[in-house]
Amino acid sequence: MRSLPIPRVVYLLADMTVWLAVVLPGVVFAVIIGSIRFGLDLQISPLVVPAVILVALTATSIGYALASLVPPMVANMASQVLVVFILMFSPLNFPADRLPGWLATVHSVLPIQAMGEVMRGTLASNSFPITLGAFALLGAWCVASFAATSVVLTRRA
Repeated sequence: MRSLPIPRVVYLLADMTVWLAVVLPGVVFAVIIGSIRFGLDLQISPLVVPAVILVALTATSIGYALASLVPPMVANMASQVLVVFILMFSPLNFPADRLPGWLATVHSVLPIQAMGEVMRGTLASNSFPITLGAFALLGAWCVASFAATSVVLTRRA
């Protein structure tokens, strides 16, 4: 794919668009089923659309940056390790104050906690505040990882 006569950034954007289209129906379905199953009172904000796009672009950009910067076997292993650590040791399913102080500090600059805050705030704005800081942190990670991926993809081997 990288040998096609198109700018590599276009390939990256096209691939991100495809993955967003693939993931989006599952996310909507999961939110609907989760709200029915657990009796969640959804108060959906109009900011949910930019929030979903920003979260998806950030996650995809970080994944692309990882895959572009390290060998495939290392990227595969790192992605598996990251999934386990993100699900077990990040404040997505529990408040950050339950983490040790140093780990809470680390998560305050990583995008995972911000992704959770942005999604919770836009889906249940009556229970969770929508913070500008979470959007800003997520935007910074998105821009930085997209820029890193673009640089790696556009350099000539």
